[in-house]
Amino acid sequence: AVVSTQSTGEIFSTDDFFMLNEANEYRFVHADLELGHKWNQQRVEGALAEGISPVIVDNTNTQFWEMRPYVIAGVENGYNCYFIEPPTEWKFKINQLHRKTKHGLNKGQLVAALKRYEKNPTVEKVIGPAYLSKIKNNRCEGESSGSGNISHTGDSSCQAAGYVPF
Repeated sequence: AVVSTQSTGEIFSTDDFFMLNEANEYRFVHADLELGHKWNQQRVEGALAEGISPVIVDNTNTQFWEMRPYVIAGVENGYNCYFIEPPTEWKFKINQLHRKTKHGLNKGQLVAALKRYEKNPTVEKVIGPAYLSKIKNNRCEGESSGSGNISHTGDSSCQAAGYVPF
């Protein structure tokens, strides 16, 4: 999730793409997953550009590259990013994950997802130190313009902090 300290906010999930109606009927179609992710990224980018805060991205991202578009958009829009992992005891237990999945994953697919899971994400790990430095420098150069959009936390030091809950 991309977060700041204002009082209103929104939660964005790629799963919303698969909601069929107001009755919240969910129908996951694996073939449409990439389209769903692009749709969700566009919604998040729009919310960030509007200054909505906090912006929470509620996705199952197992690798840093899956988080990258959200983190880049957050940092480019002056947000502090934080990564929050659900505090459930069963998050690495295959049998419980298999019972709870809404995506029709079998146990082998869940084992594979856990094997590729990258732990302890930070902004620098997700987007790379060179890109982070470039964004930070670009934002700091624009700080004197008085745009007021450098930091949504009220901090004028122009530091890019790190996280996103996925």
